[in-house]
Amino acid sequence: MRNKIGQFTKGHPPHPNWIKKWTKPKKEIICPVCKKLFILRITSKQKTCSKICGDILGSQNRTGNKSWNWKGGIQNNHGYLRMTTGDKQYLHRKVMEDFLGRKLLKNEHIHHINGNKQDNRLENLTVILNGEHQKIHWEDGKHFGKLKCSFCKKTFIGYIRNKSTKRFCSKKCYRDNPENKEKIKIYNKKYRQKHFSLN
Repeated sequence: MRNKIGQFTKGHPPHPNWIKKWTKPKKEIICPVCKKLFILRITSKQKTCSKICGDILGSQNRTGNKSWNWKGGIQNNHGYLRMTTGDKQYLHRKVMEDFLGRKLLKNEHIHHINGNKQDNRLENLTVILNGEHQKIHWEDGKHFGKLKCSFCKKTFIGYIRNKSTKRFCSKKCYRDNPENKEKIKIYNKKYRQKHFSLN
C-alpha cells in the first residue's frame, strides 16, 4: 500500500520474488579468516563474513606457491641464488647456517671453491672472513688487476670495470688532467650557488 505522497506504508504486500528470496534454505558457516559464525543462503558462493575478510583471504591465496607467477621460490640475484619467501636469504648462506647450526656473523663470508656462484653444494662452500675473501678474489685477477693511469702513465692495481673508462692512480692525477679541470670548475660553481647563495 502507498500513501498520498507515493511512499510504501506498513502492511503492503511483498513482491513474489522477495518471498522466494527470504524463504530459501540457509546454512551456518564459520568464517575462515576471523572464525566468526554467520548465516548464508545455501545457493550463495560467499566464503567469508565480510568484504574485509574476503580481501584477506584473497591475498593469502595469491602469495607464495599459490601465486600465478610462482617459479619455485628461488630467483637469480647477480649470479647468486636467493629465496623469494620467508627471510629472502641467499641459498649458499642458508646451506652453511643449516650445517653449522647457527647464524653467520656479519664479517663471515661464504666462498665458492670452484668459482660457480650457483653451485651450492656443501663440499663447494667454505666460511672465511671478509678480508680473506677479498684477498682470494684479488689474487685470482678477475676483479682486480694492473691498470695504467691516463695522466701520469704509471701502473697501479685497481678494480677492473667492464666499461673502458679513463682511470687515474690518484685524486691529484684526476684533478690535473685538463679534461677534468673544466668539469671540476662547473661542479664547484654549482655547489657554491646552491649552498652559499644569498637568496
